[in-house]
Amino acid sequence: VEGAVTTALDRVFGLFDLLAFAAVVVAALGIVNTLSMDVWERVREIGVLRATGMTRRQVWRVVMVEAGILGIVAVLVGVVFGLGVGALLIVTAGGRVRDVPFELPWPTLALALALGVGLAMLAAAWPARIASRIAIVQAVRSE
Repeated sequence: VEGAVTTALDRVFGLFDLLAFAAVVVAALGIVNTLSMDVWERVREIGVLRATGMTRRQVWRVVMVEAGILGIVAVLVGVVFGLGVGALLIVTAGGRVRDVPFELPWPTLALALALGVGLAMLAAAWPARIASRIAIVQAVRSE
């Protein structure tokens, strides 16, 4: 019986891992879309900044920093939401949240923060490249 239960639980957790991976891929695509639209909406501003002396590398850095901030905010919202869902699951299972010892898994939170920011910055590489290659004259003329 123990082997059957272990096998069944391994399959369920494998499915959850697959769903988590799919969520990460969707999040990365969302970040790419958000930052790409941000770049296209700010073409004129980027052109003006480039005309006043901003280098291509500095434009690239601006987009990457925006992605890092987006990643930090997303991880913080995810952690708060996850803790809330965990508390809701405890209550739904018939327990009381006050009866469960509350300890934050600091190594897991640090890993989530590193992966969240890293993924956001990796997803921002393409929009940052587009932003850094915008021609100054065309950018200032565009509206």
